Amino acid sequence: MHGQNATLPSNVNGFLDSLCVFKSVWPNLQSRSLPFLIDNLLPSTSSYTAHDAVDDTRALQDLWETARRHNADQFRITVRGNIVATQELLAKHGPDPTEQREDESTKQQEEHQKVKEDAR
Repeated sequence: MHGQNATLPSNVNGFLDSLCVFKSVWPNLQSRSLPFLIDNLLPSTSSYTAHDAVDDTRALQDLWETARRHNADQFRITVRGNIVATQELLAKHGPDPTEQREDESTKQQEEHQKVKEDAR
């Protein structure tokens, strides 16, 4: 998925930038790198290996929950704002992938119907 006209895969409904959320919830931290956040906010996570996809994903999930519990109001405001910004970005740079899938499905149904009619 590269470029301005890229669309999301059908199994992805959207995305959020966790960096924006973490900056908002913890504005005074000197770094937002995943290893720094783990060391300072989740010190009990001793088995974390940076740049390991599974560990990074689990750590991000734990940080996400910690951010939500730490400052729930700011978390909600930032997430909502990020969703709106994402929707605006998608609207500006490409069609809604849901609409595109519906259009493709309708076209496929019409083509299938035409083939059936031509076969008669």
